[in-house]
Amino acid sequence: RCTMAASSNRKSAEAEEVSQTRRRPASSSITNYFLLILCLFGILTAYVNFQHGGIDQHSTIDGFQGKHLIKSHSEARKKSDLDVDPAKVQATPEKPDVGNDEPAISQPHDEEPQHQLAGLNCDAYGGPSKDLAQEMVYWEDIPSDNTYRSPFTPTDGKKQYITFESDHGGWNNIRMAMETVMTIAVATGRVLVLPPEQGMYLLHHEKQEGKKQRKDFSYNHFFHMESIAEEHRGLEVITMKEFLEREGMKGGLKNLKSGEVEMPPGDRTDYDGANHRDISSKLETYLRQVAVVPSWDPEKCLLAFPSSKDDKDRVIVEQMFQTMKSGGFPDYQSYVGKPTDVD
Repeated sequence: RCTMAASSNRKSAEAEEVSQTRRRPASSSITNYFLLILCLFGILTAYVNFQHGGIDQHSTIDGFQGKHLIKSHSEARKKSDLDVDPAKVQATPEKPDVGNDEPAISQPHDEEPQHQLAGLNCDAYGGPSKDLAQEMVYWEDIPSDNTYRSPFTPTDGKKQYITFESDHGGWNNIRMAMETVMTIAVATGRVLVLPPEQGMYLLHHEKQEGKKQRKDFSYNHFFHMESIAEEHRGLEVITMKEFLEREGMKGGLKNLKSGEVEMPPGDRTDYDGANHRDISSKLETYLRQVAVVPSWDPEKCLLAFPSSKDDKDRVIVEQMFQTMKSGGFPDYQSYVGKPTDVD
């Protein structure tokens, strides 16, 4: 029995080996097919890349600019020689950066504004050319905006101001909040007071040893506030320090509840670089006590400005609002082919 058992086990092992041998060719075939598919895919990818490189003229910056950045929606630009011959595109020579990186904020003047903000000029940084730069701007110069002055601007020589607290969110939130307040300042004829230099979310990293790194910012570090004020007759911009020195330290600000003159906390006027705790607990708390803080809830109200002080224009605005409420949400197709004039 022992012999038979051994023989039986041997036969069983031989049978299993034969079975495995018969199965191996199928597994090997699948592997071979897989390798073949990979090879074909690699060859096809190389062929497509080769063809794309031969057709697409992106091997040089000039080629890319000539192919994509020359075309324009402007009729004058459509007739430009640059649209015909990309080789005529010339890079603007680099010019040294001139001037202070922190320009002072100036006030509007009576001279004719230059209206340079509507364009984009990068000459100080070596280009691109003016023609190419025009393809990157998404705004345009509107003369009526440059010369507009709010009918609500005080005519008795007294200044009215608007202050605001920087948004504590990311840069886009900060930027949009400032642009909104700037628009309100123009519409109401008030002087725009910029918040002091302070840390901004994701931009206020501490300075590293041996490296120059700014951690406190004002809006003047991101926007040409001086040029904006110069080009728009109805806009005046000052710093928080100037506002506190001009009004706060001279008794021009009163506590709304008591009616008494209230000086800045500790007679401090310079909050540039102060930590958020001081700005919030001292400066912003003070400003809320001496100024009106409108409780505008965007879910309950809509801010609008009449075109004049005439009461009939106020009524027109109210009627427009009622029409909007009663008409429901308009169908976007009703605006197709009917652009609204900016003026």
